Amino acid sequence: MFETRTFDDPIVLDPAIRMRWAFLETSSAAAVLRSVCPQEWADITAVLASFVLDPSRWLKKGGNRGDIAKEIDGMFAVRGWRETRVDLVTQGVLLSKNLEVLERLPPVEQEGYLVDNFKGRVALDVEWNAKDGNLDRDLWACPNFCVNGSDFN
Repeated sequence: MFETRTFDDPIVLDPAIRMRWAFLETSSAAAVLRSVCPQEWADITAVLASFVLDPSRWLKKGGNRGDIAKEIDGMFAVRGWRETRVDLVTQGVLLSKNLEVLERLPPVEQEGYLVDNFKGRVALDVEWNAKDGNLDRDLWACPNFCVNGSDFN
């Protein structure tokens, strides 16, 4: 993966939002989302524009879902996003040189996990005060779902 900065383009991301948050992006994700999933990108930027991080809430003890994560998830929920488990089913197909199907291998099911917010083709996990294991899983899962043929970005 290569780090990119398409979020610096004012057509991709409003400079007022850009100034409020720090961003890290790979594979031109912001520009791709804006082009391929414009409604979902509009939702994401609306949440980024309207969410206010109150410092008095920063030092609260962690738990399963903290108040900050719940608030952000709620902002997505009113826009039609929902918590969803994403599973993958892949099937190998053996083809001849002439592209005739020779054999279909048995499907392989890969059980996923719940993503915090899902809409259209976009999965979005909210991490605040994340446990190391959860963050590692999330950082591993998203690119692997894409590499292995999921239909979401």
